[in-house]
Amino acid sequence: FFDPMGTMPKFDPRAPDRNTELGEASMLLGRLYLKGAGPIGKDPREAHKWFERAFKVGHVAAAKAVGDLYYFGVEGEPDMKTAFAWYSRGARFGHAPSQFALARMYETGEAGKVDLKTAVAWYNEAAKIEYPAALYALGYAYDKGIGVSRDPVRAIGLYKTGAIKGDVGAQAMIATCFYTGDQVEKNLPQARQWFEAAARGGDAEAAFSLAA
Repeated sequence: FFDPMGTMPKFDPRAPDRNTELGEASMLLGRLYLKGAGPIGKDPREAHKWFERAFKVGHVAAAKAVGDLYYFGVEGEPDMKTAFAWYSRGARFGHAPSQFALARMYETGEAGKVDLKTAVAWYNEAAKIEYPAALYALGYAYDKGIGVSRDPVRAIGLYKTGAIKGDVGAQAMIATCFYTGDQVEKNLPQARQWFEAAARGGDAEAAFSLAA
């Protein structure tokens, strides 16, 4: 028997939006107040209240929503310390977007100081369930030797998977690899295909390469 006020349900990272009806309803209200829709006026503070309630009744993805409010300063000035705390909550429960956000804060130093080793560790956690942005970030780390020993072969594998999953950065990188023949056999049709995919996703450099 699930007690919605006192039990945190098991979170499945491969189905991050599957949750209790109460949690889903709270998240929906939060999103409505965040953007404003129909008779519901835009009210970030009310959105915040509902996102926090969603987390309290077991909706793990709500941690990322609350963290974003603090990170982007939706209700006032950005508060990195509190954003970090909320991303950490979601990350510990296996929520890939929270793990990615936490990793990014460690990488940029927004978590207090730059910690590339911990950043890579969290990118790796999110990449385990093939979160597209994390696949690209981890691939880039291995490609350039950021926080880990350089491993171009592993980087290519991560770029490929990220590209297939729809990450624009990964699509642009794998296109470049096919274009130059770096770590893969040179293949101009494949390069064009991936440059086009990245360009359609908004990557300006990929659009330029496609035109060239």
